[in-house]
Amino acid sequence: MIQDYIVDELSGFLKEFPFNEELQNKSFFVTGATGFLGSAFCIALAEADKKYSLNLKIVCYVRDKKKAQELLGQYDFNFVVGDLKTKFSLPYQVDYVVHCASPTASDYFVNYPVETFLDNINFAERLIKQVINTKCSCFLYLSSLEVYGTSDTERVLNEKSLSLLKLHDIRNSYPLAKIAVEELLYMYFKEHGLPIKIARLTQTFGPGIQYNDNRVFAQFARSVVENRNIILKSKGETKRNYCYVSDAVSALFYILCRGQNGEAYNVAGDHTFISIYELAKLYCKINNAISIEMQLEDLKLNGYLPLNKVKLDNSKLKSLGWKSYNDIETMVKKFCNYYISLKE
Repeated sequence: MIQDYIVDELSGFLKEFPFNEELQNKSFFVTGATGFLGSAFCIALAEADKKYSLNLKIVCYVRDKKKAQELLGQYDFNFVVGDLKTKFSLPYQVDYVVHCASPTASDYFVNYPVETFLDNINFAERLIKQVINTKCSCFLYLSSLEVYGTSDTERVLNEKSLSLLKLHDIRNSYPLAKIAVEELLYMYFKEHGLPIKIARLTQTFGPGIQYNDNRVFAQFARSVVENRNIILKSKGETKRNYCYVSDAVSALFYILCRGQNGEAYNVAGDHTFISIYELAKLYCKINNAISIEMQLEDLKLNGYLPLNKVKLDNSKLKSLGWKSYNDIETMVKKFCNYYISLKE
C-alpha cells in the first residue's frame, strides 16, 4: 500500500520528532489532503499522534471521500468534502491550517487559466474568513518556486529575490495565483494579525506520486521500470533543485512550529541542483540498458515552463534546525524502487 511506503519514508523523521510539546492536544485543518504532499503531511501527523500520544484532532478537506477513505481511512480523520469552488464550514475551531490544495498540472493552467487564478484566490479568502476571528495559531500556505519566475542564466534565489515573471504568458495563471494568495495572506497578517507562514517548495517527489504523473522525474522513472529509452523533448538545460517527500514534510513541520509569522521559507534539498539532462543520465545509471534520445519540440505549446535555471537558497529554513537527508542520487534510486514496486 502507498501508505506503507510513506510511513517507511517518514520513519527517520518520526523517530526523532522534535515537536511533541508544540503539538500536544492541537487541532489541524489540512486542504488538499489526498494530494501528494497533503496526504503525506496528514499521515505524518497521524503517525506522530500514535507514536507520542499527542491527542491530535485532524480535519482533512478532500474532493473525493472514497479516495480519501482508501488513502487515509486507517486513521481517525474527520473528512470534509469539497473543492476550490465549494463553500464550507469548519466542524470546529482549529489551531493550525495547512493549505495544500491547488491544481498542479501544466495543461490545466493553460486550458483553464481563469479558473486556476480565481479559484485559488477565492478559496484562500473563504478559508481565511473561517479562521480570522479564531485562536488559530498558524496558517501555513504551500506556495511554489514558480513565484520567482524564470531565468535562462543561473540565479540563486533567497526569499527576498525579485520575481521575473513575464506578463501575458497564459501559463503564468498558476504562479501569479500563488503570488496573489501569498500577498492576500500577508495583507491579513499586517492588517488583522493573522499568523501566516509560507513554504515555497521546489519540485518534490517520492512515494505517493502516481505512476502516470507527467513530470520529468516520473517520466524518467517509468522509462527505467519499462526498459525504454528516455525521450527528451528539449536539450534538458533547465536546472533546478529538488526535494524528497520526507524532507519536504519535515520542512513543513519546522516552518509550522519554528518559523516566524509573516515569513516565507524556501524548501529545497541539499545537493539536488541538477539539469534535466543530468537528471536523465542518473536514471540511465539505474538501468544500463536504456539511453537518452533527443526528440526536440516546442514545449511551450504544451504549457511547460521555458528554459529556467534557478536554485532555491534554503539557508533560512536550515536556520530553524531543519536539514535534508536525501541527495539527488539517493532520491532517484529510492523513487525508481518505489515505481518498480507499483508494477509488481
